[in-house]
Amino acid sequence: MKIVVVSDIHANYEALKVLVPYFRNADKILCLGDIVGYSCAVNECIDILREFNCVCIQGNHDRYLIEGTGKQTKYLNESVLFGIEYAETHITPRNLEWLKRLPLSVGIKEDGISILMVHGSPFNPTDAYVYTNNTDFSEWKFSYDYIFLGHTHREMSVKVGDTVVFNPGSVGQARDREGVACAAILDTAKQDLMRIHVPYDYMKNLRLSLANGAGEYVFKHYQTII
Repeated sequence: MKIVVVSDIHANYEALKVLVPYFRNADKILCLGDIVGYSCAVNECIDILREFNCVCIQGNHDRYLIEGTGKQTKYLNESVLFGIEYAETHITPRNLEWLKRLPLSVGIKEDGISILMVHGSPFNPTDAYVYTNNTDFSEWKFSYDYIFLGHTHREMSVKVGDTVVFNPGSVGQARDREGVACAAILDTAKQDLMRIHVPYDYMKNLRLSLANGAGEYVFKHYQTII
């Protein structure tokens, strides 16, 4: 079985659509949350995930949309607010209900391989940031073969006992590989985990944000390639 793993799409259709050929050749697709936020192609991205019957969970930006930004206790900068406020006024009722029904974490088993899906961490599924230099992995005593997580927009792979803790990076706003959609493919038969990096038209995505009222802050994550 081939399983595609994606995270942090952030309403970036230009990035997500370059991964569709991989979706077509996959047996299952896992999405680790933050489907909305930052960018403007909210319904286009959700429609793709629904078309391919992806197994999805909620991320923190998805929660911002569902709960409303006014209920958040943490500071939300202008780029976060822009993406959520755009989504609030443009997401279809059908897609909003779909998003609301998504769980915060999911455990699955395929071909004898056990996987835990979270956005942040197993201890704080929505909001925790897991980096190799800020996490005491000795506390991670889980029986899963793989723990897939996102949230940081940066790739990571750590072996903790018999468990691989893996971040595929971000589809829509990679912060370690700018201008490419990042994902991964798990081959359960070979127990092989391969990363994918596919260039996309990031300027088209940025122009869409600007046309919908975003400020110059949309460029901050692309400064090294613009």
